[in-house]
Amino acid sequence: MLPQRLTPAVYAGTTAVFFAIVNTAKLVPYFFRASSTCTI
Repeated sequence: MLPQRLTPAVYAGTTAVFFAIVNTAKLVPYFFRASSTCTI
């Protein structure tokens, strides 16, 4: 995906936010899997 007339700062910020959201979404299944197998 190429930047579409965005300044480098805006493009870098948008990319960082996008990856943060995707990585947070990937944590949800791992959290539920760990909480169901963990016994304290």
